[in-house]
Amino acid sequence: MLKTVLWSLLVALFNIAVETEARTEGLVNVDITVSTSKLKETKEFYTKYLKFKVMKETSGFLSLLPGPGVAFLDFVVEGAEHACARPQLARNFPGKGMFLTYNLGDVDAACEEFNKSGYPLAMPIKTEPWFERHCYVIDPNGIPLNLAHWNDTPAEPKGVSSMVFYYTSLNLSELQNWYSKNLNMTVTSGVDKIDWVITLTAAKGSVEFRPFHPRNMTYNPASFIPHLLEEFDGHGLSYTFNFNTSTEVDRWCQYLEDRNLNLKRPLGWVGGHKRCAIDDPNSVVINIATPGWNEYEEEVNCPVETKSEAPGIVKGASILSVAVALLISVLLF
Repeated sequence: MLKTVLWSLLVALFNIAVETEARTEGLVNVDITVSTSKLKETKEFYTKYLKFKVMKETSGFLSLLPGPGVAFLDFVVEGAEHACARPQLARNFPGKGMFLTYNLGDVDAACEEFNKSGYPLAMPIKTEPWFERHCYVIDPNGIPLNLAHWNDTPAEPKGVSSMVFYYTSLNLSELQNWYSKNLNMTVTSGVDKIDWVITLTAAKGSVEFRPFHPRNMTYNPASFIPHLLEEFDGHGLSYTFNFNTSTEVDRWCQYLEDRNLNLKRPLGWVGGHKRCAIDDPNSVVINIATPGWNEYEEEVNCPVETKSEAPGIVKGASILSVAVALLISVLLF
């Protein structure tokens, strides 16, 4: 009997150790949120020219899906009038220092769509020596979009099959260490291999982050996209790592606290979703949350409930209170 108990205890301890290491287990996707003062123009641009699907829309929020399995691109109206607005998202994103690459099957048709409509291309379509065929266009927020296709990569015939998110940073070594150690992202190409860009991949290949040095004029797009000559300062941008369950979010946020990282938003319930938030070394807001959460919901659902409470419990308690009050009224009168 004692042997059985000891064996069960060892198995439990082993499982806890495995769970601590597998920090990205259950990662669903990564959403990108940009602060904007041009929500209407942004919606028209992405739905008309790129055929992105509107997943959610309110007076102050727009969520777009580029393609199946591709990271969401969200836009939130700038401003500090919301009680829970993060300082980074209170300012309009200036468009400098970041760009997005979308892999499309029919990149020629996508680039031609802009030509037909008279929307200016920042760079006409061309084929590079490394077999990338692409064009550049600037969205209404000043964000450069690289519409591309590589001959050796699969893509949907008409839509977007993958996305890579880039932003500039002077200290690539610091970013590489921070993301690999704290968020368990895989370093597929580090500063020791290419000194002007690092490639970090999230679990299940959800999305790649490729910070690069803004002063390198030989290889990076800064040579023809002026927006990328300035270092990105983190304002107006956040992204969210979405996990399957609130239990996984709890584990993740506790792990970050155990590493003595300052949580800019404590672990708690927001609009029915669990989340916590930290800043990366460039002051980009990083949210750890269950699917469906976004910055606009956080602003609308202030104040945040304490993490010991769940929305269902709070709602149930309210209903019970009303029922008890009605019952007492009936008995008394």
